[in-house]
Amino acid sequence: MERIKPWFGLRPKHFVPTLPGVVEPRTGLSMGQSCEQMVTVWQIARQAQDQLAFESHLHAAAAYDAGFYKDLIVEYQGLKMDNNLRRDTSIEKLAKLKLPSIGAVRYNTHCRQFDAHDDGAAAVLLATEEWARDRKLPILARTSPTAKVAAVDFVDKKDC
Repeated sequence: MERIKPWFGLRPKHFVPTLPGVVEPRTGLSMGQSCEQMVTVWQIARQAQDQLAFESHLHAAAAYDAGFYKDLIVEYQGLKMDNNLRRDTSIEKLAKLKLPSIGAVRYNTHCRQFDAHDDGAAAVLLATEEWARDRKLPILARTSPTAKVAAVDFVDKKDC
């Protein structure tokens, strides 16, 4: 009986997988939560957010059209361009967007999934020099045995 006793305490909730959080590890805040703090503390008006988002979409579209990203983006599963780019947006369209339930930042003034970090996907292949040479792969960078992480918390005015 002692051997099976612990099993009686199991509940369905114990079998629900825990998904990784999409948060900045030092602050514990998502991108959306950090942005909410920023617009609140610095009192950034919605019109200013809309203007920045509008100009950002225009500049991104112009950069794609001019070929700026041609050698920077590698096609993956048929995707050749950032799917958050909205060529057809306008200040009027942005002004009509609803606010998410958590605050002042509008949808479409940031990435589509409000709390996800999907603003720019990237991949890095880490390998030994020998492994790369054996496969005739170019060595584009080397890692350092020591590394440092630094940031500035402009809200609380302190270095992290």
